[in-house]
Amino acid sequence: MEESRPFALGSIRLAPGRGLLTLRASEIVGTTVMDLRQLTLTLRK
Repeated sequence: MEESRPFALGSIRLAPGRGLLTLRASEIVGTTVMDLRQLTLTLRK
């Protein structure tokens, strides 16, 4: 098993309230994209 490491994806704007957030690969090279273990969202003011 490979060691996981942080990867910054950038910033997004979300509308207030509940919603659906989908993470998709823009390009697939080989048979797998990535093994996503954790997604952290940080509120910025």
